[in-house]
Amino acid sequence: KKSYKFFRKITPKFLRNILKTFVYGKLPVFSQLGYRYIGPIDGHNIKELIKYFQYAKEQNKSIIVHIKTIKGKGYIHSENDKIGFYHGVNSFDINTGKELKKSNDKTSWSKVYARLLECVMDENRFTTVIHPATGVGSYLSKINTDYKDRSFDVGISEEHSITLAGGMALNNYHPYVAIYSTFLQRAYDQVHHDIARLDLPVTLLVDRAGLVGKDGETHQGTLDMAFFRLIP
Repeated sequence: KKSYKFFRKITPKFLRNILKTFVYGKLPVFSQLGYRYIGPIDGHNIKELIKYFQYAKEQNKSIIVHIKTIKGKGYIHSENDKIGFYHGVNSFDINTGKELKKSNDKTSWSKVYARLLECVMDENRFTTVIHPATGVGSYLSKINTDYKDRSFDVGISEEHSITLAGGMALNNYHPYVAIYSTFLQRAYDQVHHDIARLDLPVTLLVDRAGLVGKDGETHQGTLDMAFFRLIP
């Protein structure tokens, strides 16, 4: 009877999962959560994308479609860009990929605070810098290189960047968080509860505040005054 019950479980799906377990070591996390998973799929193959989207649309349960693309696909200079130069650009030579000479010599707010931060980092060993994957845009590359033990790129984790700063401030450090205005919205609760309510010495360097031109609609920093007025 035990053998009979066991063999009744050997369905095509059961065998497929056994094979996956053998190959991957365990079932994919999505399958364990009850989702179907398809991928990875070439995101530059339009016909293939349509085929899988149509398949997913016709199913009666949730499906995760994993698509892989190359940022800047089709323009070799952008494909080879490792630091995000082509994320938002001024006019540039399409053949060489190099930025054309700027018409003015204005210094941005980002460059100003980055240079001042270098002085502060040099003078005070209890100063730290935190940024959520915006080191290049905020001109912090030199600080990241010169002060590796006190400079922290936390990736696209704005909430964590603020909470981390609060933790450091509780341990006698003075953190400077360089963060884009539009992304700071994600960390509103953390600014309120993990810094302001505790009255901690953390300095927020709000980058891209106001209207920011070439950085695009998603980077306009128009809500700073509105939501910071509510924070003690």
